[in-house]
Amino acid sequence: MLPRIGFGRLLPPILGLVLGLLPAAGKALAVDLFLGGLRVGLLTAEGPFATAGSSGGAGVNFWATRSLEAGLGSLDEGDLRWLQRASFSKPVEGFPDRAFIDPRPGQALGGIRADGEPWYDVSGPTRAGLSLSGGGDDPWVGDGPFAPFSLAPLEFVAETLVVVADALRKEARILGGVRWGYALSELGATPIAATALPGGASYRESLAATLALDFPGWLLVPEPASGALLLGGIGALAAVSRIRHHSV
Repeated sequence: MLPRIGFGRLLPPILGLVLGLLPAAGKALAVDLFLGGLRVGLLTAEGPFATAGSSGGAGVNFWATRSLEAGLGSLDEGDLRWLQRASFSKPVEGFPDRAFIDPRPGQALGGIRADGEPWYDVSGPTRAGLSLSGGGDDPWVGDGPFAPFSLAPLEFVAETLVVVADALRKEARILGGVRWGYALSELGATPIAATALPGGASYRESLAATLALDFPGWLLVPEPASGALLLGGIGALAAVSRIRHHSV
């Protein structure tokens, strides 16, 4: 989510996300989520869909939702977070000239500011229930990148992932994700179709380096040799984290 003065979500894309509007003829991409070789769930991406050029610019709308397999023991929805990395094809004022975690700490999100956590903020219990301050721990996320025609040609690419997070240790493990975006020209926005992220050590190391730059202290750790062996430990740590949170 990149709302900002001069380059960001304008009212039409944001309104579409909040209301959960989806074009009638749209294709969805389903990507399996894995933990240590064990299939634990599914990510379903809807879009990106081009938005009509207006207000001197154009963009796309994108949604994603996740679900867990039944019978996974201690791993539950409360352990999962959305993480998003974004990049531009050329320098854009107000943003790093590199890939970055979206949103960055304190980044403007409409009339509020992003918190100090690395999770993608625009989330909700349903597509129609998305909130700018969702916090990234809900089943649904949505994004509506929008850029002025004055920046054309420009390409925006996002990587939207599901991770299992350990707030106590500030560690996260990648379960899976998708890459999507759009190319802006003077004629409008051309969606870049969603595809599954490659995974593997090289990708994790690249994302970990970005995370360390934007949110120092947080780590992306390798997958365990066996997801089944890790489920109990993750659930226990997550439970302790939730107990501490609710006791404050």
